Amino acid sequence: MKRDVITIDPQATIPAALRLMVKHDIGRLPVVGNGRLVGIVTRSDLMLYYYNLV
Repeated sequence: MKRDVITIDPQATIPAALRLMVKHDIGRLPVVGNGRLVGIVTRSDLMLYYYNLV
């Protein structure tokens, strides 16, 4: 566990989430809106998103 958790805003784009995950080598990215956890994006979620585009 880390104290300084990398999070993303619910309005952020898919590429922005992917860049954060790659830059910080993390597999799960908490989605935080108005100071509350509203979801979690995983690498698998992003892979499925891009797979469905092809």
